Amino acid sequence: MTEYETYRPNVPCPICAKRGTLRIEQRMEVREPGTYSIAGVQPKVAARMHLWLVCEHCGAEARQKDEP
Repeated sequence: MTEYETYRPNVPCPICAKRGTLRIEQRMEVREPGTYSIAGVQPKVAARMHLWLVCEHCGAEARQKDEP
């Protein structure tokens, strides 16, 4: 799910080498079931925001690396 697009850098795509086709998106990704707790009585889903680099020309996508 794409929340919104934020910035279009004028750098070449690492796959197709076309300039001006990259965009940075913020996407919500559902977290796997684990030991975290979500309070409340309504159904909820735990999610994290991640930045994605997307090429509009070739369709290549890359997600930001997780911090340790």
